[in-house]
Amino acid sequence: MIESYYIGAYWGSRTEPLAQVKNKILQTLQRLAEIDEQFLNWYEEANSREKALGKKVSIDADSVERLCLEMVRKGELDEKGFAEMGFLFGIWSGHLDDESSNISFNVGKAFTSQHLSNSCVITIPFEGAARERLLQIDKAKKIIALLVEIWNPDYAVLTSHQLRDKLNVANKVGWITYRQSIKNTPMVNNRVSYEKLNNGYLFTTAFSIDKDTDSSINELLKLKSYLIS
Repeated sequence: MIESYYIGAYWGSRTEPLAQVKNKILQTLQRLAEIDEQFLNWYEEANSREKALGKKVSIDADSVERLCLEMVRKGELDEKGFAEMGFLFGIWSGHLDDESSNISFNVGKAFTSQHLSNSCVITIPFEGAARERLLQIDKAKKIIALLVEIWNPDYAVLTSHQLRDKLNVANKVGWITYRQSIKNTPMVNNRVSYEKLNNGYLFTTAFSIDKDTDSSINELLKLKSYLIS
């Protein structure tokens, strides 16, 4: 089975008004397009490819605001622009099925449970040239740095569903891991390095991302033991 990779930024309870969320989403989409051609065009989701390709998204404030409000029910948006359930939508890049990317926004929410989170998640294509580009360490680090700068998450990762399950760590440790705060500085070596990023720490593995070898899993398990109590 072809592995499914994604880059995600996650943070806890944080209410944000529509105007603020709209600007952050607009920045995210504009700057992703500067990083890679995969993100030049976006389309709304529909029940068929043909219909979806007829719903191209204009990357402007009005279009982003409309998308933000589509899932907000009547009476859930107050006079200051805060939505009771936050703002949620997803769009896709319009490429052939296995070569397309999605981006989802689930933001502006307050939670009573620590197991829930706000998020911005970008999927990597299953195959094709864009998959190869986006799984390059330098390219993925640029995307994570962008998400960290705009959304100020508690953590962000480049990971896969298989790796997540092997580490049993949800989305908190991956091939590349950003943590806003750490309790202990991990022991690093030529297989795992870290650097400061904004107000947090960015950890990067030296392994091939698309090869889950036993040695790479063991190194990531060690990293997990430092980062997650």
